[in-house]
Amino acid sequence: SGVPHEVHIYPGCSHAFMNTSPEAVKRRKEMGLTDENQAAIDLAWSRFSTWMGRFLGSA
Repeated sequence: SGVPHEVHIYPGCSHAFMNTSPEAVKRRKEMGLTDENQAAIDLAWSRFSTWMGRFLGSA
């Protein structure tokens, strides 16, 4: 398709694992999902920031 993209899989992490707001954490726990993997969250945010900076420029 010619669209730049990257795919990363974070084993043991569920959908929206980067959203650490109290409401998101509560909902995941209610659904039986556990993804309190701070290393994965930090890595995902770092990759996201790098990717966005590459294509949108720095803020």
